[in-house]
Amino acid sequence: MFTIAKEVLENCEALITIEIEEAAVQTAMQKAARNIARENPFPGFRKGKVPYNMVVSRVGLPVLRREAAELLLEEIYPDVLKQAEIDPVGQGSLEDIKLEPLVLKLRVPTSPVVELGEYADLRLDMEAHEVTDEELQTALEHLRDENVTPQPVSRPAALGDSVTLEHVEAKADGEVFIHEHGVTLVLDPEDRNIVPGLVECLVGLSAGEEKLFHLTLPEDFSEPTLRNADAEFVVHVQSVGEMVKPALDDAFASVVGNFETLDALKADLRKRMEAYKHEQAHEAYHEALLTELLNRATVKFPDVLLSEEMDDLARSFKTRIPEQLRMPWEDFLRLQGMTEEQFRESLRPRASKRLTETLVLEEFARREEITVSEEELRDYYNKLLQQLEIPRSGRRPFSRDLLVVEEYRKQLLQDRSMAVLKRMAQGLPAETAEPITLVEPDAAAASA
Repeated sequence: MFTIAKEVLENCEALITIEIEEAAVQTAMQKAARNIARENPFPGFRKGKVPYNMVVSRVGLPVLRREAAELLLEEIYPDVLKQAEIDPVGQGSLEDIKLEPLVLKLRVPTSPVVELGEYADLRLDMEAHEVTDEELQTALEHLRDENVTPQPVSRPAALGDSVTLEHVEAKADGEVFIHEHGVTLVLDPEDRNIVPGLVECLVGLSAGEEKLFHLTLPEDFSEPTLRNADAEFVVHVQSVGEMVKPALDDAFASVVGNFETLDALKADLRKRMEAYKHEQAHEAYHEALLTELLNRATVKFPDVLLSEEMDDLARSFKTRIPEQLRMPWEDFLRLQGMTEEQFRESLRPRASKRLTETLVLEEFARREEITVSEEELRDYYNKLLQQLEIPRSGRRPFSRDLLVVEEYRKQLLQDRSMAVLKRMAQGLPAETAEPITLVEPDAAAASA
């Protein structure tokens, strides 16, 4: 019925040329004519009872042959793939068609090619994540900085002091735009919330003093009509306070964390810092190991897989952005100055990296015979159904093809692969492995 020729392309695609025998084409043309006759009115004939020649004269032989080609392609496509010995990872696309004789050219995405290279000698030490006394002391100083309090002084105000203005008024072009009482400022010239130059004008003033001065308002002032305007300020200082850090003692510990002693605060702070450094060190180690494994590997994949990965990332952003930033998706795109398609395209490098990592870890798992059992997947799925409180009548039967099950399998397989890789990189035998337990299902993520 047909013959094929296959050309393997560089980008994990195959170009299949299919030549179909004319007898099969003529049979398909008869079928195509009957379909056209059923779907279109032919005056004087009942639907489906139109003579073949009448259909040919109406639509023309080229159109009919093209319709026949589509019918034939749908019919023979599985056999074409089998004969070409191709296990596609996506739907093929019609690249070209020659009507007479009927020759079709199909572009079919093929499985990715992953070559891991040598990794048995991969060694990488994890950085230490102990908390030093110096780091603990620095953290305590940060806590002191966060809990400074103003202590009244009789001297003139200096940089870093707290100044309370009993009265402050500002006007431009005769119009008052500031009229406040009891305003407290910390004299920090780097504070962008304070009008430039105001801090310098307050330095040197003492409690009870009043001062009049002029400032040029900045070009990004909140009120557009006052930008770059000359403004007259009048201030009356109520008090000046020196910002004093609290002493490192038991009283300080009770204020910042309800601890009875300073030693108890230090112990808790050290524990939390160690947990944070442990997490950071493991994340960095994970990334470094994966990068090293990727550097030794050669990975090729068809564009269709990258496109699917980009779509997946784009859908994730489209769901999360409105929740996290509390703004409509359309407003987010406007802030980025992008259309939705441009934003999707900007995800290409990230999608390529994620896809490469997934493929490399899947190949590593295959080589190391790392698996996820069906029993584990069933257990996860059942727990998920219970957590979502889906009634039995509305539950879908377990299947490995379910998206939520497949995503979980992938994640667990990657976690186990990284655990094995970490042991190998540290020269540890497999029997010292910490078990990778089944994580509890995340109902919110699964239902999203």
